[in-house]
Amino acid sequence: MSDDFAALFAESEMQSKKTLRVGESVSGTVIMVDGEHAFVDYGGKGEAMLSLDDWRADDEEAPELQSGDAIEAVVISVKGGTPLLSRSLKKSLQNRQLIEDAFHSGLPVEGRVSGKNKGGFEVDVSGLRGFCPISQIADTFVEDTEPFMEQSYLFLITEYANKGRQLVLSRRKLLEREKAERAAELREQLAEGLELEGRVTNIRPFGAFVDIGGLEGLVHISEL
Repeated sequence: MSDDFAALFAESEMQSKKTLRVGESVSGTVIMVDGEHAFVDYGGKGEAMLSLDDWRADDEEAPELQSGDAIEAVVISVKGGTPLLSRSLKKSLQNRQLIEDAFHSGLPVEGRVSGKNKGGFEVDVSGLRGFCPISQIADTFVEDTEPFMEQSYLFLITEYANKGRQLVLSRRKLLEREKAERAAELREQLAEGLELEGRVTNIRPFGAFVDIGGLEGLVHISEL
């Protein structure tokens, strides 16, 4: 790695970054290329690395990357604070290991709902076939499954066995985790007199329950 490239990389580490997850697809712009890597700006003041050998691995005729090129890639590692990208994830031992790492670390992975079967959905996760029970595709009751077909979401892996041949996913657990995180942040901001927007979730004779972003409050009937 050249000295100039290393200096730029060190400076970029001090900037705020958009959080990336293993298995997530990202779009970015090449801002620098050295002898071995491309330096990719993926937005949110964040940069990632892409091996040029990886870029050419699937296609020897792939165009040489240059500054300003727009690319799409997949996150294969976020260890060490430096996201590493790959042109694609294939059914290989390495990629199975990446997905297994995501399972053990609790990192979400991106998957595309590709089909339906008894009790749930088939989900493609970087070439591996996973299963998401219908009760785990959303944080509310799902009656119509069609809106979820061919859609891409982030999932938590709840079960990984037989080298990825047994892959069980949950979007619900991820949504609930994110909701709990938002609720914790909201609790720190709550103060008397604070005006908030909310969504009515239930109406009872004594008042209405309102979701204000991860927390549920009661508006007494006398205030309606």
